[in-house]
Amino acid sequence: MRTSKAIIDAQEQERNFIGGELHDNVNQILAGSVLALSMVKGSRAATKESHKFIEMGKGHILNAIEELRKLSHKLAPASFDDSSLKDAFEDLLQTFNVNNQFKIKLNFDSQCNALDGDIEINLYRILQEQIKNVVKYAEATEIEITLTRSGDLVTMKIIDNGKGFNVKTAKKGIGLSNIKKRAESFSGKFILKSSPGKGCEIIVEIPLVV
Repeated sequence: MRTSKAIIDAQEQERNFIGGELHDNVNQILAGSVLALSMVKGSRAATKESHKFIEMGKGHILNAIEELRKLSHKLAPASFDDSSLKDAFEDLLQTFNVNNQFKIKLNFDSQCNALDGDIEINLYRILQEQIKNVVKYAEATEIEITLTRSGDLVTMKIIDNGKGFNVKTAKKGIGLSNIKKRAESFSGKFILKSSPGKGCEIIVEIPLVV
């Protein structure tokens, strides 16, 4: 359990580093490129034809900046200093539901906004992993997430109405395996319920006192 938690902590540190580099350094380089192109466009030497290519280049760079912003947020959103865990959950769900292809319901116990930082990060990553699984494989239209705290136990349930699967074969999947490892690294439990045509439900229980 200690080894698994150490590995997860190392992964989070690496994600934070990469996310920070993308946001602070690469984004600044691209922003400087947009400024340089704007200066070229404003010069007397710029022709009507070159204006067209300058605008095209600026458009590509601005798209790259936006994609980097999204990527850095996915890699390193796990510092909840400026926002609550609920806010982070809502932002995450919104990024996966840009076209409103899912009907998403979030039931969030306000007591879960004051959890240990490592547990918050862990819950966020579990939700991120499972929503990614739903989007990629489930063919679902509805997703319901419930996070509750009862005494010293936090429980998260993620349910979808997708096509379901055979639990015996699916447990070998990397995504579900990662969720199981994350739960167990905090002395928690991972429960998987699904069958073909019946959607999927995962339950993660994490004790706050070990």
